Amino acid sequence: MNHDSDDVDELNRRPSLPAVSASISVPRLSRLAIERDAPLIRLDRASSDTFCVVHAPAGYGKTTLLAQWARRRRRDADSEIILWVTIDSSCNTRMPFWRHVTSLVRDVAQASGAAPAAIVPDGDISTSLVRLIGRSFEELDAPVVLIVDAWENISDPSVSEDLLRVVRNTENLSLVIATRSIDAEWLTTAAPHGLSMLKREDLEFSVEDYAALAKRAGVPLDAREIRTAVETTGGWPFALRMMLDESRDHLHAELDGLTSLEALRERLVDEFSRTAGFEYLLVTSIVESFTFELAAWLGADSDDSHILDVVESRGLGAWEAGALSVFRLQPVLREGLLARLGHDESRRLYRRLAQWQEQKGRLTQAFFSALDAEDAALAVSLAQRAFIPITVALNRAPEALTSQRRSFFSREPLLSLLNGISHNIAGHTARAAQLFVKTIALSEAKLVGNFRHPTPDHVWVQAALTAGLRLVGRYELVEPAYRRFRRMLQRVDDPHGILQSAETVFATSSAMTLIFLGRLDEAQHVLRGETHPRGGRNSRHDYSPPCISAYIEAADGEIALAQSSIASLEDEGLPRHFDASFYSVPLHLARALIMLEHGLFDDAESELQHCMLHWKTIEMWPLLVEVSVHIAWQRQGHLHALTVLNSMIAEKNGHPPISPEMTALLDELRAMLLIAKGSLAPALALTSARRCRTHPRLAVSRALAHLIGGQPDRALATANSVSDAQRLTQRQRITLKLLAASAHLRLEDIDVAERGFGDAADRALSAGLRSPFSIMPRSDVRAFLHRYARADEIQAILDESPELFPRPGTSANLTGREHVVLRHLATEATLTEISGALSVSVNTVKTQARAVYRKLGVANRGEAVREANHRGIL
Repeated sequence: MNHDSDDVDELNRRPSLPAVSASISVPRLSRLAIERDAPLIRLDRASSDTFCVVHAPAGYGKTTLLAQWARRRRRDADSEIILWVTIDSSCNTRMPFWRHVTSLVRDVAQASGAAPAAIVPDGDISTSLVRLIGRSFEELDAPVVLIVDAWENISDPSVSEDLLRVVRNTENLSLVIATRSIDAEWLTTAAPHGLSMLKREDLEFSVEDYAALAKRAGVPLDAREIRTAVETTGGWPFALRMMLDESRDHLHAELDGLTSLEALRERLVDEFSRTAGFEYLLVTSIVESFTFELAAWLGADSDDSHILDVVESRGLGAWEAGALSVFRLQPVLREGLLARLGHDESRRLYRRLAQWQEQKGRLTQAFFSALDAEDAALAVSLAQRAFIPITVALNRAPEALTSQRRSFFSREPLLSLLNGISHNIAGHTARAAQLFVKTIALSEAKLVGNFRHPTPDHVWVQAALTAGLRLVGRYELVEPAYRRFRRMLQRVDDPHGILQSAETVFATSSAMTLIFLGRLDEAQHVLRGETHPRGGRNSRHDYSPPCISAYIEAADGEIALAQSSIASLEDEGLPRHFDASFYSVPLHLARALIMLEHGLFDDAESELQHCMLHWKTIEMWPLLVEVSVHIAWQRQGHLHALTVLNSMIAEKNGHPPISPEMTALLDELRAMLLIAKGSLAPALALTSARRCRTHPRLAVSRALAHLIGGQPDRALATANSVSDAQRLTQRQRITLKLLAASAHLRLEDIDVAERGFGDAADRALSAGLRSPFSIMPRSDVRAFLHRYARADEIQAILDESPELFPRPGTSANLTGREHVVLRHLATEATLTEISGALSVSVNTVKTQARAVYRKLGVANRGEAVREANHRGIL
């Protein structure tokens, strides 16, 4: 996410309070709220655990109970600090939530005279920031209770996971939750650390409770009426309050027709419709909470705001304490008001809300409000400016689009594309495919007769289509969509420079597409004009091009160049808290690759941790897997690295498919680890000759497997078969040259071997590459050093690097003829038939077979075939 510097400054300009506030943002209580000892005592006991959950449907007084409990705790424990957060659309995702929590912590710290370090959440919430928040709680130097009301409104699972981690790791912090629903898995995770629950039955009104409420309201009810009401409602506090309102005029009516929530909503709205200022409630009901400023923007008459006092007195709404005066309607009342609004009026109000959110820079929220307003033009405009954040939001809540049926989806390609992405995320694959095809057709229809001069809108649609197809893993369509986008961008008719502001977005998105397609050179070319922008850098996103460029250099094997690029970027100065943001991931990956080349595995791990903060949502996850596996391999061996590889891939089951090139990257990793393990056959199966032609990077592991398996001729053929492939990185070309030199050495072609080694070694050392020397058989590297000018540099690399693979020959150093005999032994042919096929005597075949048995360490033909299969020789 992007957050302007104004937002950051606002977090650090919170005013000091006149005295220590024991409870921050606890809602005020209704005049009719009664204290009920039984549930308060139960809550008090339950809250002694680290986690306490109050779980009940709407209308059971969860908020009232917690507010009363918070005030009672303040009276009984002077040193305890209570913080209150109510979840709504303004803080139901990671960054807004932590922004609110850190604001409350700072209020308390400042009021007590402390001078806490600025806590500025930025970008996606990070583990380091979560640790910082934990420390800020501990710095309060008092027990802290964090109350989270309306937990069910959390739309980002990361919030609940973060809270779990913070509370577990902070000694003076406990968590109390009020919710209508909660994830069972979260409860299971919290239980070992201390978990108590209050359920619906713990909050039900007793006869005594209802009698006390009637007395507080001044409504005389006899014992029979009280008992009947409690029995009829099952002790549901909200329904009992409704009955009490009906009895206010001494009608003493039974609870006729009020057993359903829908009837309750209707009754509430009917009652308020006869109250002056009812329009104020109708207008503001389209938002979960509002300020006077927002209410005025929506068209509410400020003279009618007095109705909020009536609503509050009835317990159907409350003011939230805090920096702003925010009023929240009780959900049941709000839902009834929303139902009363007409279709046209709802659309008008949602349009106004979208415009408000747009002005405040909340483009993602504005987009969804524009959908509610059925304003296609506004929705398209917002999607063009916030396409990626919108798709991230859809990953958390795809039903925001899949549950909607709006005709304009079928007329706007960009909206049709987002709808397809939502269905794909929700698992509606067939429907998603239909929508993607429809999006292409719509886009083509808009370009009929105008292909030579596409408009900026056409370019935006094609760019979004390319990114969308990539995000949902439809890579069979990504490359043609991307090529078409680049052609359109070259021909666009844009006399007013509308697309100038999107140049960085287009460049970074294009580069990432090309990286996933395995075309690093093209990706670097696309970025060249953006790594040093003429107008300078104004936002974190402007730093994406040089960060991605540095990653490409490191991944390509240009280590020295990548180091220089990163140094220049650091000298220029990175934005505040850039390390924790999404945009920094390529930069951290580049640094980690550089650290790996220098054998600094702990430093590489530290860089990778910044990337792993975004593991759950990041599209670049195969690149994170690559670095993670190499770190695990170097530090703990190939078996542990295989475990890491399997577990990380398993975590991504159910996610959108990755590109064929990224699949080949993971298969190459697996093949290398299998070779290290000595399992050559599975490694060769993963890297078949056919796949090497399609994905040349696989040729490295295939050539290595043949070399270790004692087949230098096949290793050389594999290396030569991809020597002209364009998609090979410099790192891969150098490694293949070194393996080819090793194969020539073993085939006794010494001069060619030495020339090939010298050329590859010169390139590696000039680029700052060390890792290819660890892949080449160690004995072969040493064999070349006596005639190589920079032998000392390579010897130093060997001394500092572990030997990762088995030595050639340990798998069987068979001659070419012995390989032929072995392949025949694997068939059902007799020795006589084999001798006939090879045009040699039976005794010659027997002699060669015995040599095979000896080299494989076996006693007979069957064992030889089994062992050869295990080692990958056959």
